[in-house]
Amino acid sequence: MNEMTTKTKKEKRFNYSYTLGNTRHQEEDGDVTGVNSRHIKFNQPADPGFSDNEISTAKYNFFTFIPKFLFEQFRRYANIFFLSIGLLQQIPGVSPTGRYVTIVPFILILILTAIKELVEDFKRHSADRKVNQTEVEVLTPEGQIIRKMWKDVQVGNILKVKNDKFFSCRFDIIELV
Repeated sequence: MNEMTTKTKKEKRFNYSYTLGNTRHQEEDGDVTGVNSRHIKFNQPADPGFSDNEISTAKYNFFTFIPKFLFEQFRRYANIFFLSIGLLQQIPGVSPTGRYVTIVPFILILILTAIKELVEDFKRHSADRKVNQTEVEVLTPEGQIIRKMWKDVQVGNILKVKNDKFFSCRFDIIELV
């Protein structure tokens, strides 16, 4: 019985609650809630309403590249103009110049721009992967410090952040040592 009491006290020692917001009131079960408040439980499983900590700065994925790229390109009036002129030149008798004088260079420019966007987005995906797989020390409810990847950090985790070390999430400082 004494071991159970000690374990319960130890677990409670590393579990905290914190309420963010400007309007609060005490409910019957002891929880503090409010109109503009969030109740965060430290060192306990996160509520399902919170998003994960995975970082994604990339613009595209495999399925969205072509639609998003074409949308971005044809938002510009100059590209719409050159596409229109290129299409009009395909009609015989409308243009005194050749059929492919405008459309071929325009398509080449679009292809080069698409390649540039793919290279930049690949670099973003690589940087995101590197940050998401960086390890951080997390305090467990049992009082142990374990290593987790940044993408696995959840709202309410207590982190050990060392001086001059990179961190990729927003957090509140509990104690400076």
